Amino acid sequence: MLLVECEPPLDLSTFQRLLDSAAVSLSSITVLSMPLLSTAVSPPDLLTVDFSAAINLETLTLWLDRRPLGQADMWLAHAPPSKLREVKIIYFRDKAEDELIDMLSDDDHTVACAQVDQLLSSRLQYKVLNKVSFELVIGLNAGHIEKIPSEHIWREFFSSRLLKIRERGILQTPVIIGSAIHMLFPDLTTMVHDDDSS
Repeated sequence: MLLVECEPPLDLSTFQRLLDSAAVSLSSITVLSMPLLSTAVSPPDLLTVDFSAAINLETLTLWLDRRPLGQADMWLAHAPPSKLREVKIIYFRDKAEDELIDMLSDDDHTVACAQVDQLLSSRLQYKVLNKVSFELVIGLNAGHIEKIPSEHIWREFFSSRLLKIRERGILQTPVIIGSAIHMLFPDLTTMVHDDDSS
């Protein structure tokens, strides 16, 4: 299931009803927090959506875009941990930013890393969790590729802040240059390419 903070917004009760109606059958939830068209209307705050009914949840993907990591910690707190196998936290940028690492080095992000590290490193609570991925996704048309942090820098940055997750051996830190649409809807984009080639 894909939950999108969109404009014009759906009200929170609609989001919650959609989630509750499919909760038991859901094995994967993606929360997409990316700016679309800017309007005067604020999108709904999906932080208050309750995932607890999704008792068979195995994969939770959080696209942060410009949201702080501290809010991902709040999303994680809403997700049932018993069957959760994979957590993806994706930082999406539509342009390369050479100051990105500096931006993520502030006190708020450091504290949020410590909170996520403490939460997801619990073997007692997250018994089957085998992958925690902090991904940097840069848009295909970003330009200035030289400004993108290398995989080594990205890995070292999070490895030094997520010590318990790293020690558990489940931390992954890929840097990807690609299309956000393709990553979100791989089946759809594959169908489009197939149609174009026929």
